[in-house]
Amino acid sequence: MKSGVNGKRGERAVVDVVPCPNCRSKLVLLPPGFPLFDVQCTRCMFRAQVKTARCAPPRDQIFGAGWDVLDKTRKTGQLIPPLIVNFQWPDKANGKERQVVYFFPFLTKDNIKKRQRSAAGQRPGYKEFNYVGLRDDNMPRMMLFPTSRRRRSAKEADPTS
Repeated sequence: MKSGVNGKRGERAVVDVVPCPNCRSKLVLLPPGFPLFDVQCTRCMFRAQVKTARCAPPRDQIFGAGWDVLDKTRKTGQLIPPLIVNFQWPDKANGKERQVVYFFPFLTKDNIKKRQRSAAGQRPGYKEFNYVGLRDDNMPRMMLFPTSRRRRSAKEADPTS
């Protein structure tokens, strides 16, 4: 499956099951090509980048996006956008689809690793970045899905640990 198709499907899955982390209202998709952000709240000013990773267990590093837009944004003094990561994978024990959605409210330059595509591949030399350090103990994060009535720490609630 192409990453763009997987990404759009993952963004729709997030808005279907996750409310705004700020005010608990509905999240909606932003138009395709909207810079830096994929979803926004229908009530408050919250916006976030959404990434979907089909891997088990959830990883410490995931693909990001194009380097140039983020680099120029950071040079103007803006923060790296908040990140919602939708981890999905088939459960080998029962064949059902598993899903865990995390919210990373504050990312730093230490969480960004620049990379460049090979000269032989698709889009030769294209500059991109990966998000790294997502499972570090000191990384602020909140599990948005699955939820429970009692809020638990990400480590306590993490079904993959």
